[in-house]
Amino acid sequence: MRTYITYEEALRIIISQDHLLPEETISLFEAHNRVLREDLIADRDDPPAPVSAMDGYGVRGEDVEGAPVELKVIGEIPAGKVPEIELKRGEAVKLFTGSLIPRGVNTVVPVEYTEERRGKVLIRKPLKKWQNVRPRGENYRKGEVLVERGTVLGAPEIGIASSVGKPFLRVSSKPRVGIIATGSEVF
Repeated sequence: MRTYITYEEALRIIISQDHLLPEETISLFEAHNRVLREDLIADRDDPPAPVSAMDGYGVRGEDVEGAPVELKVIGEIPAGKVPEIELKRGEAVKLFTGSLIPRGVNTVVPVEYTEERRGKVLIRKPLKKWQNVRPRGENYRKGEVLVERGTVLGAPEIGIASSVGKPFLRVSSKPRVGIIATGSEVF
């Protein structure tokens, strides 16, 4: 009795033999459905420093434990700008999703829990320290394997390669396949 294997099993067998195929370096634009021949390793922490998880106000957690409280707004830090301020007691700084956290800030109050007027912000809800602050390396740490060798590359893996600055990848060459039909039932 003849036994057959599934497509998925055949693909697994072929991929496990990728070391028999030559290796080539290709651009990310050509990488879809190719088999990776190297581990993709993070070249840096992401995020590279603590960042705001949402739009709101950076504060000292101890200042908002007894909310509602009113704090002096000393500025704003757009995403991508390096903060040059240090927050002191009784102060707040306007932050956006992805903004780097300045010194002195250990909590981000979502904008929905605030009301700004005349250079001050009313914080209506108490929060705990470190709420809404994404720590350095939350997504991945430098040296971490992000995509393993032998992975068939799809959009998520190609996106990861792009995000860690890998415009070219080492992959297995495409196998050359031929089909020969035999048997008396072929006309």
